[in-house]
Amino acid sequence: QGVAEAFADKPDVNVLQRARENTGLVRDDYFDWIKAARELANGAEKPALAVIQIGSNDRQVFRESGASVELRTPRWQQIYGDRVETIARIFADKKIPLLWVGMPIMKNERLSADMASFNEIYKERAGRAGATFIDAWEPFLDDRGLYAAYGPDVNGQFQKLRAGDGVHFTKVGARKLAY
Repeated sequence: QGVAEAFADKPDVNVLQRARENTGLVRDDYFDWIKAARELANGAEKPALAVIQIGSNDRQVFRESGASVELRTPRWQQIYGDRVETIARIFADKKIPLLWVGMPIMKNERLSADMASFNEIYKERAGRAGATFIDAWEPFLDDRGLYAAYGPDVNGQFQKLRAGDGVHFTKVGARKLAY
């Protein structure tokens, strides 16, 4: 949303939005982001640049051979990291630069801890495949280093940046994230 708004007045830039609510990398039976990445990279509308931010719906167990793989266990991290790296390699193989935007701090401390862990996976595994990791944590902290629902927007004006759920962004927050 924020990227589309940032380039709205640039007719030579076409922002293809492929966001899918309630999806992530864990439940590929619900929506397969690896397949979607392949289709985008191989499609007629080959992007000059790809941007991804994903993870807030990934605090789930993996199913592997009928067994559960619990969140943040070494095996879970391996499976998740493999999916991250696969997506990054899809774009790298097509010479499409990929910006992997990390998750921001969240209002809920446990959710934030998981997002910080996911960010480490994104940074390492997407980076290994040639993607550039963008840290989205710090811009959404207060002066004490804690979650901030309000803060400076792209023009330095104090605004509401995060939605009431403590996860999503307001329009102003999405624009700041794009910046």
